[in-house]
Amino acid sequence: MNVKFSTLSHAQALGEALIKKSDINSDGAIREGDISRLSAQAAKNPVMAELTAILNPLRKFAQKNGGPSKANVAKALGEAVSRLKARDKDGSKVLEANEQPKSMTVMEASVLRFAEKTKSKKASDFKFPAAFSAQPKFNYAGPPAKVCQSLLDAFSKPSNDNFWPSWATSDDMPRAARYVIDGGEAKSMVAALKKLYPSRQKAILTELAGRTAATVYGCASPNNAGKKVFEAYAQQLGLSLSFGQPGAPGFHVS
Repeated sequence: MNVKFSTLSHAQALGEALIKKSDINSDGAIREGDISRLSAQAAKNPVMAELTAILNPLRKFAQKNGGPSKANVAKALGEAVSRLKARDKDGSKVLEANEQPKSMTVMEASVLRFAEKTKSKKASDFKFPAAFSAQPKFNYAGPPAKVCQSLLDAFSKPSNDNFWPSWATSDDMPRAARYVIDGGEAKSMVAALKKLYPSRQKAILTELAGRTAATVYGCASPNNAGKKVFEAYAQQLGLSLSFGQPGAPGFHVS
């Protein structure tokens, strides 16, 4: 099939609009769970199958290039379209059959199919399930370990974090395999803790520092800006704490 550049440009604009609506978990990223929920819509709205067909390779590409945030998934779409247009060797602004080798990446091939299948579609033709918020509120009640967990869940942006698939966890409440904490997130955590008694602040911050000590499920990894915020806060409390930067833990499938 020959595909015009205008068709590819339409696919990019349409795809970007759809990616914004595909974050069903409302956590700022495109997850496997989001794609599963979107796939379920295909029975009622067949065109949704075309969307999920591109989201998987785009999400995987984004995951390797900074994480599957909506912005990175949209960036992956732009990269695929740019690669496809670069295959036009005769300058006709039409990607002809002989310019579509079998060696194209899965991402390119899926975007090419999406462009052809949706060239007459608009965003309103795609029916999305209702989105919901997965970000819980901070709960300061309970032992330090429980409060530390609540602090991470409430203030660490899920789009920055590393998650295992839902089937790979046994938690009642899904949580990140690794919480990646930037300077802004660290400041929000410190602001929340400062409302507690000093002894509670010290206990919870000490618990948090312990979460940064090893690459294990549920660990915390502040970036350099986050480390500075936590270290300064520890000094204010008269604590000598070390904040590490563990990598993302892996999981084994037997």
